[in-house]
Amino acid sequence: MSTKIESRINEKPVGTTKNENNKIPKMKKVTKVTKVTKVTKPKTSRKKILESPLKKTALPVLEVEKSIKLNAQQLRERIDKLATEFEDNKGIKYLNLKEFEECESIQKDILQCINKSRKIAILTGAGISCNAGIPDFRSDNGLYNKKLNERNVRIKMKGKDMFDVSVYRSLETVEIFNNFIYELYQQVLQCKPTRTHEFIRKLNDKNKLIKCYTQNIDGLERNCGLRTEFDCKDWNNSDVIQLHGDLHQLCCNSCKFSYQWNEIYDEKGNVKFERTCANEEPASDIGSGEENDDLLIFSQTTNMSDSQNSIFSKKGENDSMSSVCEMDTKEKWDDNHKSNLIECPKCVNNYENKMRLGKRCLESSIGIIRPNIVLYGEEHPYSETFAKNLNKDLNKKPNILLIFGTSLKVEGVKNLVRKMSKKIHENDKGMVILVNKDPISQSSWKNYIDFQVVSDCDAFCELIESKLPNIFGNIVSSESRR
Repeated sequence: MSTKIESRINEKPVGTTKNENNKIPKMKKVTKVTKVTKVTKPKTSRKKILESPLKKTALPVLEVEKSIKLNAQQLRERIDKLATEFEDNKGIKYLNLKEFEECESIQKDILQCINKSRKIAILTGAGISCNAGIPDFRSDNGLYNKKLNERNVRIKMKGKDMFDVSVYRSLETVEIFNNFIYELYQQVLQCKPTRTHEFIRKLNDKNKLIKCYTQNIDGLERNCGLRTEFDCKDWNNSDVIQLHGDLHQLCCNSCKFSYQWNEIYDEKGNVKFERTCANEEPASDIGSGEENDDLLIFSQTTNMSDSQNSIFSKKGENDSMSSVCEMDTKEKWDDNHKSNLIECPKCVNNYENKMRLGKRCLESSIGIIRPNIVLYGEEHPYSETFAKNLNKDLNKKPNILLIFGTSLKVEGVKNLVRKMSKKIHENDKGMVILVNKDPISQSSWKNYIDFQVVSDCDAFCELIESKLPNIFGNIVSSESRR
C-alpha cells in the first residue's frame, strides 16, 4: 500500500518538466504586447490623381506625357474642364435629337418608360406653341418685341414687360397693354394645335396621363379635345391645368365677374359701351355666368400670409401691388382716358343704382376689365388650391415627368418640378426628361432632371410616336374628331 502511495507522489505532473535538480520550474507570466501603429493617410500627389483609373470618386484620366508640354495655366484649365465634364456625367445627360436617335440604350430606357407607364405627368411652356405661330416674348427678336417696336408709342417696352403687373401703373401703358392683348387674342384664334399638343392628347386618350400643367395662356389644348376648364371643387375634371390663366376670358378685378371677349369688344376691337346709365338695360345681364371666384385667375389684393409658402405663390419676383391700378381717381375718370380703363358694366350698374336710391356709393368701387391671366409680380389667388391638389397628383405616384418647351425660369414652376422629381425618383425606374431648344443649368437641375433632349418639341414627339406605334398609331386625329 505504501509503495503505491510513493509511486503516485513521484509521478510527474501533467504538462510539467523537471530540471536536473528535480525542481519544477516556475511558470513565466506571458503578457501580450500590441504594437500601436499610427495610420496616416497617404498623400495623393497631383500626378497620381491624374494617372488613377476612372472611378466614381476620381477625376478622369489625363495623360501625363501630353500634360508635361502644357504650362501651369493650360494644365489648370484642362483639369477644370475635365472635372466639369465629370460632374456633368453625374447629373443631366444632354443629347441633341440625332444623338438621341443613335444612343440605343438611352432611347430604349425612355421609350420603355413611356410605353409601360400609366402615370405620366407633363409640364409645358411657350416652346410648344411657337410652331403654331404664337410669338415668343423672351427673345429680343421675338414677335412681341417686333410688334411693340412697330407701334408709335412714347414708352418703349419689351415683350416681357407686357406681362408684368407694372403695366397698370400708368394710363398710357394700360392702353398699350389692352391693344396688345386684343391683337394677341385675335392671333391665337387663328392658331391650330401643334404636334406636341396632339402628343399630349393621345397620351390622355390612352389613359396614361395624370395631368398636364401648362404655363401657356393660349388654350390650344382645348382645340384638340383636352379639358382645360378649371374647377376648384373638381380637380379631376380638368386634363390641363392652366397655371397662369386663360387668355380667352376677361374678368373684373373688383366683383370677379367673368366676360367673353365679344361681350366687351366689337369686331373692330372697339369697346361696345360707355358707362351704363341707370335707365338702360341692367349690366348684370351681360356676362357669361355667376359671380364665382372659380372663374378668377388673378386677385386685386395680395395675401402673403396665405400663399407665401405655396409652390404657386408667385408667377414672378419683380414686385407686388396691393391693387391692380395705383392711380388718382380723378385721372381714372378723365374723359381723355376712358378708352384706357374698361369699366365693368356690372359694377357701373350697381354704382348708379345706389346713386339713384340715394345710398352711399364710391366710384373707386367700380372695377376694371382685364384679361383673366396672372401677370409677373402678382400673387396667384389659387396658390393653396393648386398646392393641395398637386399633392393629390403626387400621391398617385407618377413615374415619369415630361417637360416641354420651357427654360424653367418661373419660381413656382421650379418648385413644381423639384417636388415632382423627388416623388418620381423614389422609384428607381422613374425619369424626368426635358425637351427644349436651349440647354438649362447643370448646377441648378442635376439632382432633378435626368435627360435633356436639346431639340424642337414637335420633332421629338414625332420621333417618339414613330417608335411606339402601339400607343400613337391607331388614334383618331383631332381633325376627324371635330
